[in-house]
Amino acid sequence: MPECQKCGTKNPEGAQFCSGCGTKLTIFPRLEKKTRKPEKNNSELKIQVILALIVLILIIVAILMSFIPGVGIKI
Repeated sequence: MPECQKCGTKNPEGAQFCSGCGTKLTIFPRLEKKTRKPEKNNSELKIQVILALIVLILIIVAILMSFIPGVGIKI
């Protein structure tokens, strides 16, 4: 049931003018539900996870090496 934008009267389907105030009704087409973008495929996701794990391991190794005496960069 279209509703009048001016007075709020609910009008029967197919009405072109408001039965309450006579204003021309604007009929908005029904919008279809938007589909979500497909998420990244599994291979791309796996690559990102593997790279993140490698970076994390390198950071942990660097931190642990800083606590071992005699290991590290000497200036």
